[in-house]
Amino acid sequence: MRTLEETLKNATHIKVRDFQRYSFGTYDECKKLFEEAFILVDKTIIEYKYLDEYNHIISWLSDTKGKGLFLIGNCGRGKSVIITGVLPLIFNAKKGKILKPIAARKLHKITEYPSPFIVIDDIGTEEIINDYGTKIDAVENAIFEAEDDLKLLLLTSNLDAKAIKHRYGERIYDRIKRLCKVVFMTGDSLRK
Repeated sequence: MRTLEETLKNATHIKVRDFQRYSFGTYDECKKLFEEAFILVDKTIIEYKYLDEYNHIISWLSDTKGKGLFLIGNCGRGKSVIITGVLPLIFNAKKGKILKPIAARKLHKITEYPSPFIVIDDIGTEEIINDYGTKIDAVENAIFEAEDDLKLLLLTSNLDAKAIKHRYGERIYDRIKRLCKVVFMTGDSLRK
């Protein structure tokens, strides 16, 4: 009789769930890296302003613990800059990984996610596609794929947690919380 471990080693039909963990250095190294990347990718800012919410993102950069990142909250707090510029630059420069962010409103054009990363900016703005009477929500499909294939999921939204639950349901919100570190971005818009 074989042990479970021996059986698993030879079994190709059994899915082993394991997350990819990333670290980009110590907290202080990640803080410096984050600020440098932010300034490099957002040439529209006059002066870089460090926000308290960035502490959670920098902590995540020092150890993702196998989770993605969900930046949720008010407009103009830098969520899109971070997801579409800062993190792709850091992942590429430090790990050689390519993150290809996509705006949620363009998700209907995506049929599969071949990358180990799913990066979606501004969920809640996408349209629900009606395919011969079947309603297709591309965000839900992306989240299911991230969970099924254990892909790193990075998301932003201006919707609050209650609106996320209302739009996608408790089941999807629960999956997001399982797959991502959720960071609430509160405060006034920094856009001028």
